[in-house]
Amino acid sequence: MHKLTLINTLKSFSQKEIREFGEFVHSPFFNKNQAAMKLYDYLKKYYPDFESNKLNKETAYKEIFGKTEFSESFMKTIIHILTELSEKFLFQMNLNNKPSLEKLMICEELNKRKLEKQLFKLLKETEKEIESTKNENEIKHYYYRYLFNALKLEYTAWTHFKNKNLLDHKKEELQEIIDSLSFYYLEKLLSVHRAVAVWRKSHPFEFTDKLGENIIEFLKNNENDYIKNPNLGIHLFELMLLKDGEADYFYKLKDMLFSEIDKIEHDKKWSLITILQQFVTDKATRGEKEFLEHKFEIYKLAIEKNFYKLKSHLYFDPLLFGNIAHTAIALKDFEWAENFISKYEHELPPDNNGVVLTYTTARLEFAKGEFKKSLDLLNSIKSIVHTPYKIIIRNLMLMLYYELSYFEQAEYLVESCKKFINSSKESISEDRLKRQQNFYKYYTKLLHFTFNDKKGLENMIAELNSGIILIERKWLLEKARKMLL
Repeated sequence: MHKLTLINTLKSFSQKEIREFGEFVHSPFFNKNQAAMKLYDYLKKYYPDFESNKLNKETAYKEIFGKTEFSESFMKTIIHILTELSEKFLFQMNLNNKPSLEKLMICEELNKRKLEKQLFKLLKETEKEIESTKNENEIKHYYYRYLFNALKLEYTAWTHFKNKNLLDHKKEELQEIIDSLSFYYLEKLLSVHRAVAVWRKSHPFEFTDKLGENIIEFLKNNENDYIKNPNLGIHLFELMLLKDGEADYFYKLKDMLFSEIDKIEHDKKWSLITILQQFVTDKATRGEKEFLEHKFEIYKLAIEKNFYKLKSHLYFDPLLFGNIAHTAIALKDFEWAENFISKYEHELPPDNNGVVLTYTTARLEFAKGEFKKSLDLLNSIKSIVHTPYKIIIRNLMLMLYYELSYFEQAEYLVESCKKFINSSKESISEDRLKRQQNFYKYYTKLLHFTFNDKKGLENMIAELNSGIILIERKWLLEKARKMLL
């Protein structure tokens, strides 16, 4: 029974929730099955770990039903019933956390039953409740506003005989329905298109929404009230930045983040910094370094204002953690990087924190010129689960082998890296693939010029100074120029 969906659900309950679930199961309104009640009472004894060897179907059946012969099918049935009850309980908890939606659902039922007096009273309470959601979640607020006014329209449809002109609507209600629905739709539209643009950066795929694209063109090219809203404006400019890559959108978004920070929802601020980060990374791989300081300012704001992870996230995103540390290191603010790593290391996911911490610390030691110490740290890593870290750790190791004159190991590793990146084509974006392949290409050339005639070295330096997409450009240029001295 340890692997049952039911057990996993019960494990997720707090003490208060497991008690309330018991009340739910024993309520005749929700459940009349006595066997399901007895199964709950039996299982509750093993909360919260549910690790006892008595948690098997045969033992549970015997303790619940006595000497009755064990029935696998009956046991499956009551487990199924209790599982369904646990899901209904989760629904009820979710609804309890959405008082506006709960009130709207009651209003809808009152309206169906033509209970006008009760409906009218609850509509006033519901409107106040909906207004209180605006600062918490603007998109949810507009969705509730739409449902609220649509409900009012349904009410007036069957009470229009009370109006002198027999109209079954009021123009302000119709306007409110249109405005609320438009905002909700546009926010969702921009959010989805923006997410698609992000995903296509790493996993290219076909996507068609001509209606949505026409609407986005309208928002972009016409003066309108929608994009004056910070949350809508941010999504639009994020999308344009991802699609067009124009620096103007980067600066607009950065200005909005700093000037409208209190008006922007927490999760939107988090997602914004990931997009700004991606833009700066793309520019850096093309040799444009002027955005690095801006990136560091944004990271420091995210740390200061506590939006460096989504509200729903338990842990610090490992890639974002690495990017923040690496940005400080690249700007040679070693003290800030050390303090950041020390302060936030406990927020990394436990199954991956060792790799992330070891790599960022090794990167810091590399930047300080402590090459042997950096390599020892990398060699202490036993296993790497995530492909992005497999790649960047090998990149750092290649540079360390060169700095320490371990050229034989470098030649072997770079060939291994080429094979690995080519075998990973399906899981990484074309840009990421290209910048890795170019790094290995010029690293191989660097090794060649280290032991052979320097003819062609100046051409290599000129290529590195061009707009070619590439990572670790600064290091490659530094090593190549040193050979000309």
